[in-house]
Amino acid sequence: MRYLLILLMLAIPALVQAKTVYLSDGSTLEARSVWVEKGKVKVLTNKESLVEFNKKEVNMKKTFSKKKYKKNKKYKKHRKSKD
Repeated sequence: MRYLLILLMLAIPALVQAKTVYLSDGSTLEARSVWVEKGKVKVLTNKESLVEFNKKEVNMKKTFSKKKYKKNKKYKKHRKSKD
């Protein structure tokens, strides 16, 4: 019983921190971390796997909240130029 509680305590933070990446084709990925760097969307799926996507391949609006749009000046400029 004690081991079950320890496992649950370790698993819950991992579930809470998971982020969903929405791709343009409608599929989704669960990620530990997601960020934009040098025009690419970088997705850390686990401790060892880093995947890069072009911005066109990711639904930026669904993947990132509006608060993150304001923080990321590069994306904000890119978004304004498209509208």
